[in-house]
Amino acid sequence: MLFRSAGVRASVKVPAGIALAVGLGAALTACGGGTATQASGGGATLTIFEGSAPPSLNPMLQSSNQVPNNLAYDSLLVQTGYSTFTPALAGSFQYVGTGNREVELTLRKDVKFSDGSVMTAQGLEAYMKATIAANDISTGTFPVAGWSAPNTTTLEISFSRAFPDAQLEFDQSGIFGTPVSAKELTSSQLGTATFGAGPYELDASETVAGTTYTFTKNPYFFDPAQQHWQQVVVKVIGNDASRLESVEATSFSMEDR
Repeated sequence: MLFRSAGVRASVKVPAGIALAVGLGAALTACGGGTATQASGGGATLTIFEGSAPPSLNPMLQSSNQVPNNLAYDSLLVQTGYSTFTPALAGSFQYVGTGNREVELTLRKDVKFSDGSVMTAQGLEAYMKATIAANDISTGTFPVAGWSAPNTTTLEISFSRAFPDAQLEFDQSGIFGTPVSAKELTSSQLGTATFGAGPYELDASETVAGTTYTFTKNPYFFDPAQQHWQQVVVKVIGNDASRLESVEATSFSMEDR
């Protein structure tokens, strides 16, 4: 499972059974903006401590919280190094022709969202257009000139100018890093529920907005081996000292990918 950090193109993998010193968790938490992570129950539950509640669970909004996004939504590509990317929801990414003015994304054929709907190129195009509209993204930022979906698994995007770093917008930190089910793009629940293709989905019955967010396994996730815990609980503790005490009471788990 990969964790995004807004403004930082990096990834962190958090598998079960890897424990580091509590001191590392203390250092993160004491800064006031860190996320403390605790594994408990022999892989049954992962608990994450956050300093503030997400303003919305709508992943298309740039103000949305990154931790819930990473639990419920997966990205098209994963950046694993300075200029190294591996496939995720997209099976492949490539530039077409010359001049870095057109890209082709080929989707995995086995991807479903947590609502059971199949991920398609047409749905991905709709998601990208909705994200652009929701954040008023200009062509200066993403210079799209045209879209084409010749089949259900291929999306072609052309640009009005050379755009050599387009893959950055499709990775875990990018503008389009959290594809949403096309069926739910206009849903009134998009800010309070999750409709992604990530390893987990929000359990509304065990969630108290602003305090505790509980996630359970997404039964449709394409890579079950990456679902290390039965559930993940995000607890919001605004006070730095209280959050530190919560971390120190348990073991801190994190591994750099």
